[in-house]
Amino acid sequence: MDLKKCEKMAREFLQKFDLKNWDFFFDRAKVRLGACHFAKNKISISREFVILNSEKICRDLILHEIAHALCGAKIGHGKNFKKKLREIGGENFSKKEVRMPARKFTAFCENCGENFQTQKRCKIACRKCCRKFSNGKFCEKFIFKFLEN
Repeated sequence: MDLKKCEKMAREFLQKFDLKNWDFFFDRAKVRLGACHFAKNKISISREFVILNSEKICRDLILHEIAHALCGAKIGHGKNFKKKLREIGGENFSKKEVRMPARKFTAFCENCGENFQTQKRCKIACRKCCRKFSNGKFCEKFIFKFLEN
């Protein structure tokens, strides 16, 4: 989706749902899609996420963050949140529908080939191999290796 069109849509929704003292901005997140910043009265959405996804997905994400703003900081994603999201015309979307920004690294287990994408390098061992060969205990031998994408 076009960034300018997305920003316009977000600002219109903020007005429509009487969140006039709230603001919108794009962030550089790679792992999460959006955020509701209660202390600053702002919602943000990942710039890369918007570029990669359709208008419908971006619309639903904006409404998702607006539902958070309307519900308050302590509501989370429970029944009341989902009710509010439906009330304002938003839909939950599945992760399968969403295109995510590429992550910085691919972590892989040299033993079994298990792999995943991540933003940071960390010292983590392959759960499958630790369970199978080390009685479920952490083992240095099965620490993931990292390749830069």
